[in-house]
Parts: sequence; C-alpha cells; structure tokens
Amino acid sequence: VIEESGGAIVPGISGLKVKAAVSRRENPGSLRMEALLSGDPDMRVLLRCRKGLEDFVREEAREILSPAEWIIERTQPGCVTLKPLGDFSLATLYRLRCFATVAFPLGMVAVGSGSNASWVEPLARCIASNRAREIMSAATEGEPRYRLEFAGRGHQRGAVRQVVDRAYALSPSILNDSRQSLWSVDVIPKTSSSATIGRGESMVELRPRLYPDPRLRYRQDDIAAASHPPLAACMVRLAGVKPGEIVWDPFCGSGLELVECSLRGSVVMAHGTDLDAKAIGVAQANFAAALRDNPRMGEARAEMVECDFRDAATKAGISPGSISLMITNPPLGRRVRIKDMQGLFADLYAAAAQALKVGGRLVFVNPLRTGPSDPSLKLEFQKTVDLGGFNCRLEMYRKVLPGKQVTLARGGKSDRKAATNPKEQQSAGSDKSSSPKMPAPAWWSRVGNKGRDWDRERRSRS
Repeated sequence: VIEESGGAIVPGISGLKVKAAVSRRENPGSLRMEALLSGDPDMRVLLRCRKGLEDFVREEAREILSPAEWIIERTQPGCVTLKPLGDFSLATLYRLRCFATVAFPLGMVAVGSGSNASWVEPLARCIASNRAREIMSAATEGEPRYRLEFAGRGHQRGAVRQVVDRAYALSPSILNDSRQSLWSVDVIPKTSSSATIGRGESMVELRPRLYPDPRLRYRQDDIAAASHPPLAACMVRLAGVKPGEIVWDPFCGSGLELVECSLRGSVVMAHGTDLDAKAIGVAQANFAAALRDNPRMGEARAEMVECDFRDAATKAGISPGSISLMITNPPLGRRVRIKDMQGLFADLYAAAAQALKVGGRLVFVNPLRTGPSDPSLKLEFQKTVDLGGFNCRLEMYRKVLPGKQVTLARGGKSDRKAATNPKEQQSAGSDKSSSPKMPAPAWWSRVGNKGRDWDRERRSRS
C-alpha cells in the first residue's frame, strides 16, 4: 500500500484505512440536513431516548410531525418507531427536541464470538446494504464514512477489522473511519441479558453523528455534570410552559432548562441560581446566544446569580409567591456521596412551597422516594426514568390552596403507589438503612443550613 504523504510502502496498513485517511484529509465532509431520504414502504426511523422518556418523545412527534407524512408505529421503552409516508430529511426530524438520537434499522444479526464467527458476513452485508448506502450517500457531503460500535461488548477490535474489511469488499464506496466519521453503525443487543449479549440477536442500526447537535447551537460552553439536553426538553414538555411564565432553576448549571423553557416562547423572566461562578457565566452566555438566534423567545429576560438557592430571596430577588415554574435537575448523589440528601431535598421542597404562586409547578428529577411535608405541594406526575444505569423519578408538584385535591397525570400512577410505601422512603442509590423523614426547614431564613455547599458536591460528581 502506498502512503500518499510520502510514497512509502507501509506494511500492515489496509487499503481501506489509507483510503479513509486520504478522504478525511481532502474532504472531512458534513451531513446534509436538508437532503431528501427515500421514504419507501420498508423504511423505519427510530427515535431513541432514555427509558422512561418515550411517552414525551411520542407526544412531541404527534404534535409537530404531520400525520399526512408520518405514522407513529410503535412506542417501546427508550424508543419510538416512525414510518415515513414519503421522502423526508434529517432536518425535519431534528425539529423534535425530546429524543437523544435518530437511527435507521438495517437488520438483525446473531452476534457471537471467535475469529471465524458466522455473524461477520451478515453484519458486513447490513453495512453494505442498499439501505445504508442510499442513506449515507444522500445525506453526506463528501465520501460517506462510518465507525462500527458494539454496545456492551467492548472494543471488539479483531471482529471490527473482519467486518469492515468484508463490508469494504462488498461496497468500496462506503469507508470505515473510527476517527472522524459522520455515521455510526451500532450493534445493539436486543435485550440486556447476558445470554442475549453473548448468543442472541442484535439490532444493527445506522446513526448520524451530529456534533454539535443542531438543536443546541446556542451552547457557547458547558460545565461538568450538566443536564442531559433531551431530558431538559422532556421536563419542559411536562411542565407545559404557559404565557407570562416566571421561571426559576435553583441549580441552573449551564442553563439548559431555562433555555429550553424560553424556547417555547412564553417566558418573561428566567431566574438561575448556582454556587459555581463559572456555571453562572456559561448560563448567561448560553441564554444570550439562544435569545439572539431564536425570535420565538421574544423579549425574555434572564438573571443568573451566584448564590445558594436558600439565599434566593435576598440575593436573587425571588420573593414568596413570585414564581410560576421551578424546574431543575438537582444533585443526585451518585458519583459523590452527599452527606444529607434528605436535608437537601427537604430544603428544595420548602423553597418551592415558599417561592411558587398558587398554581405554580415544581418539575425536577428526584433520586429519593420521599415527598414534601408541606401540604400545599401536591403530586401531579411521577415517572421512573433511567439516567444512565440508575433510576430516578421525574416528578411534577403543583402548589394548591389547602385542602384542594389534584388529579395525577397519566403515566405515573404505579410509581406514585410505590412512592407512598413507607418501606421505600430512602434514596434509590443509598444503602439499605432507613432514614427518618425530615421536617421542612425554615428555608427562607436559612436556619440550620449554613455551610452546606450542595452545588460544589454536585459538580464534583464528574
């Protein structure tokens, strides 16, 4: 093989690898978001998300995509399957904000092990199929390049070499490039059981690799342990943003929840508090960029203040009964143990009871199985969500007048029953020792709460 840069013969370097390197140097390429993809009768589109968020993805698709152009065919944990009724573009799909990735199914293979595995040929044929070739060629500016990913099976370098070499022999126009490819071919076990991973069928999917995500053009910077953007979008959809919203995120981080709320076009003021000065700067920059590029945000204003959320009354100007929506992804206590998670969330509930106006909502991710002691906060929604290997609860509470009843929203009934079981009044990630339910603290005056740097502990999770 002749290396273009120096004309030298390089033993052990395949023609495929050299061709991919040359293609990458000459034309890195880009994805053509507006290019039309063939919506033939066998085409399916998978909108993948965290397990527990699929109902939000489905409802958003139903709201935004035209029923004359799309059929929502199936909803499964972590995935919504769409059937296009005609040609479509990636840009159409990326109008949706609640899904994590788009994928196109290429087939099923019985993935095994060993250097002469029988699955190498069928997997190579999936990669070299007309479906994969047509999608990549239509939606790629430059030569299509892909990387091969085995979910849950490690690097699989030997198997990858066999598969990509065979796929190249079948279709030389599609190049394997593990470094800067615009596409990924993902091999995903059909179930998470060890038996399936070792011997059962796996799904083969083609996925565009969009970095940065075009839905997040406003992101000027990021911070460690920032929110998962599709989760933030799902939280906003759950909240149901209304005209004239005054929003507060007590742990604002990089400001994703506040931006996602404001993109709905109904927010007049977005308050963010965080103990991290860098996070406040990033949140301000992200909000300003979103405001500049999205006319729907109108004249929304933002105030980001470096302070403890328990000091919001004096330092951030958040007076009792002034907030219509509290939305936040608080510290979850997974990577770094938080000494008193119960106390932190008791403070958060107390803050909500004080700051929310009647009818206001608290939407957040809850790693605990405890609720507020204040009777004015009533649970309306609860759904278990997989946050990357551990379960939390996406919850919404509404502030009501004393004695008023609320109806639990669809999707969380069984979870609510579980949450009221006294035996489960502990953190999902804690040890088995029980913790007594703490009374709500005197949050507004910070009695007993000085010195607890919850935000710093949250940031150190990463």
